[in-house]
Amino acid sequence: MPLNFTFALSQQQTFELRCDYGSRRLDKTELAALIDLCEQNYYTQQKDYLPYLTQLGRQLYQWLDGKEGWLRRALDEADEQTIHLDLIKTSEAQGLNPETERVALGLAHLPWELLHDGAGFLIERQNLSVLPVRSVQQRQTQ
Repeated sequence: MPLNFTFALSQQQTFELRCDYGSRRLDKTELAALIDLCEQNYYTQQKDYLPYLTQLGRQLYQWLDGKEGWLRRALDEADEQTIHLDLIKTSEAQGLNPETERVALGLAHLPWELLHDGAGFLIERQNLSVLPVRSVQQRQTQ
């Protein structure tokens, strides 16, 4: 059974992470710092440096896992697992103040492929799929 993480945005322009285990409010300042870290140190690098990528992946994993341990729990409960990261509501949000818009769009741009549990990158596992969904095209059919 897949684990679905949904990143939601309230009318008060606060962020919330929801999954099968519950929901938690996300700290916008902490989220902005994580986005800035990736923008400045991952996307602008001319070459890949494995220890740095591992460290960045660990930070991303720990942030997503949270003190509740949702990601660890899901990975422990299933032999074969799919993790859906639903970023649609934040990447398609409109009418936001500039700071909230930057964070909402930055969330969809995080390097989810770097998620690292301390033993290895999740994307390298044979029994695991990590699927960030950033947008969905709507098609009109007759």
